[in-house]
Amino acid sequence: MKKINQQMLILQSIGIILVVVGHKGGISLLTEWFPVNSFHMPMFMFISGYFYQVKSEIEFKGFVIKKVKHLLVPYFIWNFIYGIIITLLRYIGVVEFGLALTLRSLFIEPWIGGHQFGLNVAAWFVLALFIVQIVYVLIRKIVVKVNFNNEYLMAIILLIVGCIGITLANKGYNTRWDLTLVRTMFFIPFYHFGYLYKTKFEEKDTLNSGVYFLAIFIIQFILISKYLDISFTAVWCNGFNKDNILLPYITSVTGIMFWLRVSKILVKSIGESNIVKMIGTNTWSIMMHHQFVFYVINLIFAVIYVKFGLEWFEFDQFKSNMWYAYAYKDERFKLFYVILGVWMPILIKQYINIVRVKIRNKKVEKNENALN
Repeated sequence: MKKINQQMLILQSIGIILVVVGHKGGISLLTEWFPVNSFHMPMFMFISGYFYQVKSEIEFKGFVIKKVKHLLVPYFIWNFIYGIIITLLRYIGVVEFGLALTLRSLFIEPWIGGHQFGLNVAAWFVLALFIVQIVYVLIRKIVVKVNFNNEYLMAIILLIVGCIGITLANKGYNTRWDLTLVRTMFFIPFYHFGYLYKTKFEEKDTLNSGVYFLAIFIIQFILISKYLDISFTAVWCNGFNKDNILLPYITSVTGIMFWLRVSKILVKSIGESNIVKMIGTNTWSIMMHHQFVFYVINLIFAVIYVKFGLEWFEFDQFKSNMWYAYAYKDERFKLFYVILGVWMPILIKQYINIVRVKIRNKKVEKNENALN
């Protein structure tokens, strides 16, 4: 049985919770020091890169088939489902956001922006990850052919590529298809950083936690004091600081390093936790479905508003703004969105697994009866 990397499982759990929190708020999680949008999507690339295997370069065809099967196929199945849902909702006048289901919105728009239907907006990362993984393997195959095996120099080269991507984005090359290009350029260094950490630094990551955290907080304080706003929007590749193109990489590294050490410390106390396992092994489902869960919650409040009235509920915002959340008396009310946004996708996944098992068992039973 394959051994579970508990530290990375905890880090994945923290990462996906930060994604959900970043979309709704309701709880801080040290975001005043480490703003969610200053590191969280690069952290997922880092985690993915950590699990990179060199054999992918040798078995490239199998690697691509595996990624298509595990990333693209389920993505487009759910994209189709959400396309149908949003088209129906638009048709009956319940919502005003999202695109109607067409071949373009189903197959083309996901590669460009990924926000085509609104109900699965966070899933843009699935296709971004797919592109980065394929490009990274191709780069490494080229590197092997020219007998270039310096991982540190490769990190520097990819970092330069990322900085070029940021520069292009700052010049306005971050719309439509050029967004796909600059987003890939921006993300690919983080994928390599994950692999570099595993192969070169993980065993050396033994600095006393007190000194470790003090150093990170000092660096973060200096960055926040100097630049004030250190956030950026990875999906659109905008909001990058124009005076320091390295800033998104620095803040991403500090954010990743902070939560990486927190995860390491938490291994002893919650490493075997079933809750951590459920969240950490279902990040794909949470990424795909939490925005839909938010909408269902809003829909319930909208029905209550129409039938009985609901103080502070903004019906126009509900119809037109996919990011709207009902904040009953206080913004902290949104924490309940976060909790359901994490757990409901897990339940969806478990239900789908149960259905799959039943279908598989029926097929087996049918074949056995045919033989008898």
